Amino acid sequence: MGGQPSSPLDKQQQQHLRGQVDILLRNFLPCYRGQLAASVLRKISIELGPQEPVGCQLLQSKKLPRVREHRGPLTQLQGHPPQWQPIFCVLRGDGRLEWFSHREVRDHAQEEPDTLLEMPVSFPLFLQHPFRRHLCFSAATGEMQRAWRLALQGGIRLRGTVLQRSQAPAARAFLDAIRLYRQQQGHFGDDNVTLGSDAEVLTAVLMQELQPALRAQTLPSLRGAPRARAWAWTKLLDAVHAAVLAGASAGLRAFQPEKDELLVGLEKTIRPDADQMLRLRARVAGRLRAAVQGPLDSCLHRKVDAQLPRLTQTLLSTVEAELAAVQTLLTQGMGRLSRHLRGSPSGTQLRKEVYSFGEMPWDPELMQICYREAEQSQGRLGQLAAPFGFFGTQSLVFGAQDLAQQLMADAVATFLQLADQCLTTALDRDQAAQQLEKVRGRVLKKFQSDSGSARRQFIHGWLLGIFLPFVLSQLEPSCKAVS
Repeated sequence: MGGQPSSPLDKQQQQHLRGQVDILLRNFLPCYRGQLAASVLRKISIELGPQEPVGCQLLQSKKLPRVREHRGPLTQLQGHPPQWQPIFCVLRGDGRLEWFSHREVRDHAQEEPDTLLEMPVSFPLFLQHPFRRHLCFSAATGEMQRAWRLALQGGIRLRGTVLQRSQAPAARAFLDAIRLYRQQQGHFGDDNVTLGSDAEVLTAVLMQELQPALRAQTLPSLRGAPRARAWAWTKLLDAVHAAVLAGASAGLRAFQPEKDELLVGLEKTIRPDADQMLRLRARVAGRLRAAVQGPLDSCLHRKVDAQLPRLTQTLLSTVEAELAAVQTLLTQGMGRLSRHLRGSPSGTQLRKEVYSFGEMPWDPELMQICYREAEQSQGRLGQLAAPFGFFGTQSLVFGAQDLAQQLMADAVATFLQLADQCLTTALDRDQAAQQLEKVRGRVLKKFQSDSGSARRQFIHGWLLGIFLPFVLSQLEPSCKAVS
């Protein structure tokens, strides 16, 4: 990604950060181990419990959500003093953004240095990060700017929600361990710290702990004009983040073999005694429930009940608008296929239309119509949830957008499979189009059923995410007395 500036951290600072990462891992990993056991027990209890009829009617798409690779020339504001320089950017399929100077992507022949661009930009792109230097790019045209913005938004969302979307017990255990670890540190409110990979989440947790002291120790010693001080601070913060991320990544990699072995061992240990463990868990939960029922009812009545209807309605209107947009796009896409089939298309043209339909869930331009519904509600949701210490509206919006994409993907997969089953070479074009109309009706009914269930689960889950940490902070003395 081009030449990187030397780190502003000296050896003593680097050693101090390694020590801080080691302390974090020593405190966090026991919590993680405990939640791995809880996650395995939860998985087994679901398997042993009464098996309810499958609620989903749509087929589950086998295509995992993915970032569309995007590449092209941009200009970047970099250096001190900042200057515009031409670069070539690549958004990878895993959400990583890389950029290169022109010298690195062209032939290795002797070239003149990159020309500095003096003209003001008209199509900027800004990438902000809470602990790293912000990035400022510029596109040559409005069309290129929009394409990059949509690609980057999709990449940020999918990379940010990788843990939330995972069904693996280890991912659930990690997120629960982060929540419990932060509660032990006195942080009950929820925020966007869980966006990203496991290493990125651990890094964000430690950076939140380190930043106040770092700011107090560093800012008074910075000299020069305000712009120079700001540059020095962001450069330092970026270096600290890079060092912490490297340490957290190394620590989690070192823990991986133990985690894999632990998961296998827990499965063998817990399954034979699962019934006894579940009965014990139920008794403990009953004692806790009896002890906190009074304070819980009082807290809900005094501080939650008044806000619950407004917040519920805002969540409901957000997800309903988004799912209505998904249904509209889905209906239009299925209708286009029927019309093309009636219009005597060539085999090549029809295959192209089928491919385009299958790619709808991964088309950032198309799906932006749905995603925008969630983005527009972010401000209202933040205002309603902030009094309860919830500052994770970005996570909430990403979750709504993930839901829209998954339902679209499942509906598209269902339509294509049902269409493949009913269309045969014995049918003429009109008969085939009639069959597709029947399939469209079936898919829409299935979509409406699944979207209703998904809407209820989404609202229930995020109401818990907003109110539960707040309620736990209010009930902490009662919970400690029981334990």
